[in-house]
Amino acid sequence: MNSFRKELVQILETQAFDRLDTLINPSIWQDCTLDDRELLARLLVMQGTLDLAQGNAKALESFKAANQISSNHPEILYQQARALSAYEENIACLKLASQILGPSLPQQPSRGWVLYTEILLNIAIFEGELPFFIEAEEQFQQAHQVLKEKADSTLSKDYFYWKWGVCLAMLGKISGEPIDYYQAIEKFRQAYELGYKETSFFNDYGNSLKDLGNLIENKEYFLKALELYAQTVQQNPESFDGWFNQAYCIHQLAEFYPQDKQEMLLDQADVCFSKAEAIDNNSSQLWLKWAELDSYWGRLKRNSQKIESSLIKFSKAYQLEPGHPQILKNWAESELNLAVSLERLDLIQQAKIKILNSIEIQSDDPESWYIYGTCLNELGQYFNDEDYYNQAIEKFQYGLSLERQYPLLWYGLALSYLAYGEMSDQQALYEKAVLNFARMLETGEEGFPQFWNDWGVALLKLGELTELASYVELAIEKFERALKHPLQQNEGEDLDLEWIYNYSCAYDLLGELNDEPPYFEKAIQILTQILQIDSNYTNARFNLALALTHLGEALFEVDYYHKAIDHFHILLEQEPENDLIHLDYGIALIHLAILIHDFHHPEKSNAFFRQAESLLLQAAALGNIQSYYQLAGLYSITEHHQQAMYYLEKAQFNGALPGIEDILHDEWLEGLRQTPQFRQFISELPSRQASEEA
Repeated sequence: MNSFRKELVQILETQAFDRLDTLINPSIWQDCTLDDRELLARLLVMQGTLDLAQGNAKALESFKAANQISSNHPEILYQQARALSAYEENIACLKLASQILGPSLPQQPSRGWVLYTEILLNIAIFEGELPFFIEAEEQFQQAHQVLKEKADSTLSKDYFYWKWGVCLAMLGKISGEPIDYYQAIEKFRQAYELGYKETSFFNDYGNSLKDLGNLIENKEYFLKALELYAQTVQQNPESFDGWFNQAYCIHQLAEFYPQDKQEMLLDQADVCFSKAEAIDNNSSQLWLKWAELDSYWGRLKRNSQKIESSLIKFSKAYQLEPGHPQILKNWAESELNLAVSLERLDLIQQAKIKILNSIEIQSDDPESWYIYGTCLNELGQYFNDEDYYNQAIEKFQYGLSLERQYPLLWYGLALSYLAYGEMSDQQALYEKAVLNFARMLETGEEGFPQFWNDWGVALLKLGELTELASYVELAIEKFERALKHPLQQNEGEDLDLEWIYNYSCAYDLLGELNDEPPYFEKAIQILTQILQIDSNYTNARFNLALALTHLGEALFEVDYYHKAIDHFHILLEQEPENDLIHLDYGIALIHLAILIHDFHHPEKSNAFFRQAESLLLQAAALGNIQSYYQLAGLYSITEHHQQAMYYLEKAQFNGALPGIEDILHDEWLEGLRQTPQFRQFISELPSRQASEEA
C-alpha cells in the first residue's frame, strides 16, 4: 500500500478530517490512481457532511473539492445530495441537492433516481405550490421506469411507493381532484403489500384515505383510515400522530351517523385526543382539533359545558401559536355559539374582537366574514337594533365579493333579512330572505336541518303577511325537510321541539287560509305530540288551544271548544299576566257562546259571554290594544251598543282597527251596524285616519 493510500485509510479510521486540508492540492492527488482519488473524494464528502451538521459553510468547499478530485463521479454526487437532502426543512440545502444530483441522473443507478424524487418531493412540500408537486410526480414516474429497467436488489421499492403516494396525496390536497387521491392510495397499497410497516407510513396512508373520504363524502374511506391508525398505535403506543389522527378521523366520521351513534364516536375521539395529549401537550393542532370536537359536541347536545370546555382548549392552542387566524376564527365561532345559548352579551363582544383580529391577519377568508356577520346578527337580536342587521348584510355581501359560491354567506345574508323582517314586519325583507336561502342551494350546498327550518320560518312569515296559502305550503315542505320524520320518535335522537312547533303553526295557518278542517287536525296532532314530550312547552299549549278553537269554529263542534278552554285554563294558571292568553281565551268563549246560544234558555251562553268580557277587560288592563275591538264585537252581540261604540272608538284611537271592509263584514258587529252612531263613525273613519296619518 503506497503512503498516500495509507494516510487516507488512517484518516478514514480515525475520522481526523482536518488532515485532508494538506491533501487537496492538485499537485498531490492528480497523479494518484482513480481508486485513491475516489477515496479522497469520499473523505471530503464525509467531512462536508459533518460540517453541515455543525452549520459550517466550509461544507460546500469540501463538496466542490470532492467533485474536482473525482471528476464529478456519480457516486460522489449521490453522497453529497444525500447529505444535503437530510435537511428537509432547509430549502437552500434541498435545492442545492437537486442541482448536484439532477444533471448526473443519466449516469446514476436506481437509488440516485429514487433520492432525486424524494428531494423534489421535499422541495414541493416546503414550497406548497402545485407546480412543484407536478414536477415531483413526473420525476416519480421516470424513476419508476428506471426501477423496472435497472433491477437493484438493495433498493427498497416499498419506501419508493410510500413517498410516491405522499406526493400524489399532496397533489390531491391542492388540486381537490379525487383521481390524485385514488392514485396515491394505490401507491400506498403497493408499499403495504411489499411489507412496509413504519408508523409514519400508516399515518400517511390513513390520511390519504381520510382526505378522500372527506372530499367525496364517503364514510367507508374513514373506516379504512381508522384501521391504519389503529395499526399505528398498536405498533407504537407512544405515537402522537397515531392517536391524534385517529381522534380527528373519528370526529369527521361521526357526522355520517345519527345522533345516538355520534355520541359514542365523539366519546372515542375524546379518549384518543387525551392519549395524544399525554404524549405531547405542546401541539397547537392538538388543542385546536380537540377544541373543535368539544364545540361540535356542545352544539349537537346543546351542552354549554362542552362549549365552555372548547374555549379553554382554543385558548391553549392560541398560547402555543399566537396570531394564528384559524384558531382565532374557530375560537370566535365557538364563543358566539355559547353566547347565543346563554344569552350573554359579553361573549358576543369577545367573539367579535377575535374574529376582527382574525380578519386583520387574513382578510380574504370568506368564512371569517360569515362569522363576523353572524356576530352582528346576534347583536341586532340582543339590542333589537336594525343598524346591526344592516352592518351584517354589508359584511356578508363583502364576503360574497371574495367568493360567490361560499354557501354560508348566502345563509347568513338570509338570516339577516329574516331577523330584520321579524323586527319591522316588512314583506320585502322576508322576500329577500327567501331569495337568499334559495341562492345558498345554487352553490351546490345540499342544506342542513337548521337551514330548512329557517327558510320555512321566512316563508311562513310571508304567508301570514300576504295571506297566500302557496307560501305556507312551501314552508311546510321546508319544515318537513328539517324534521325528516317529525311524527316518529327516533330512539336516542333528540327532536327539536321548536322546529316541530313551527311545523304545527304552518298547518294551523294553512287551515285558516283554506278554511279546511284537516289542516287544523294536523296541527292539533303535532302540538299534542309536543306536549307529550314537554308538557311545559307554553307556546305549544297556547297554539294547541288556538287550533282547537279554529277547528271548533270550522266544524261547529262544541267539544273542540271545551278542549281549547281546558288548555287556556292551564295556561292562565301558568302565566296569569299574559295578555294574549286572556285575549284568545275570551275570543274562544265568545265563539262557544254563539254556538250554544238558545233563545229560550240563554243562561249558559250568557255565562260564557260574561266570562269572555272579564278576560277581554283583563287583557286590556294588561295593555293589549287588540282587546278593544274584540270587546266592541262582544258588546254588539249582547246588544250593549253604547259600550260597543266606546270600545270601537278606543280601538280606532289606538290604531287597533282592521280595514273598513273587514269592519263592514264582521258578523259580530251586525247589530251595531244598524245604529246611527256606527253609521256616523264609519262615515267619518277615513277622514279621522287621514288626519292621524298627517
